[in-house]
Amino acid sequence: MPENVVDRLAVDVGVSGAVVEHPVLIGTSGGLFGATITTPDGPPLAALVILVGMSEDRSGANSIWRVMARTVARLGVTVLRCDSAGVCDSHLSEEGDKGDDAVLEAVRWFARATNDVPLLLLGYCKGAMSVVTLAVEDPAPVAVGLVSPPKKLFAPLPLKGVARIQASLASLRRTPISSPSTEGHGDIHEAAVFLDRTPTRSPTWMLFGTDDRCAAEAQALAMSNRHGDRLSLEVIEGVEVHWFKTPAIQKEVMTRVVTWIERVLVAIPEGTP
Repeated sequence: MPENVVDRLAVDVGVSGAVVEHPVLIGTSGGLFGATITTPDGPPLAALVILVGMSEDRSGANSIWRVMARTVARLGVTVLRCDSAGVCDSHLSEEGDKGDDAVLEAVRWFARATNDVPLLLLGYCKGAMSVVTLAVEDPAPVAVGLVSPPKKLFAPLPLKGVARIQASLASLRRTPISSPSTEGHGDIHEAAVFLDRTPTRSPTWMLFGTDDRCAAEAQALAMSNRHGDRLSLEVIEGVEVHWFKTPAIQKEVMTRVVTWIERVLVAIPEGTP
């Protein structure tokens, strides 16, 4: 990737030091999963899993996930990011398999390998569905982050005020609102239950733009007040975060995610495994 693109995406975390990228192949019931583990220069303070969107590789658009992993590693965090099933170095067990179970197995392997430090989970788009599935397992992660989660993830939840919020966003929205589909993401109803349970176990943070399809549903979930301060939202006005269409949006997402991770690291009690 050209260095000028890296410069535009990189976030100054005020920490210098080398990081090391370890390409790995993780064995799962669905075949091998290609991944990279990025480690800090020194003992890690925490571990982070980045789960990417459907059919996305471990680097992402303009290498956003690679740059993010390197930036976060400089804060003292070991980071795992995987190719989606059937993409680059990740296999599919059979034609039509979406690899949902396999990616969960890969993350569980990483969680066991780093069980001496606190675990954070970050999911983008389809990756958010895998994250909420993992978040309800033991041990609970210390924090969960969801970036532009899919609209369909909220569909089975009994949310009030969605239509009113959609109307208030209509003048700002540039992307048409589509009806949620339940195709292609496993058991959407089970995932929605996991989404609703996640903040009760781990502080949960969502990042999206006012033009994202999930905007009204995410705000309605927060306004239901059933999770209190365990669920927090950050909304970028006037943009669609999904697809990271411009370097400016990518940089904004990078900055906000890294700032969230910094807050989480500060709040972790000393000695938390």
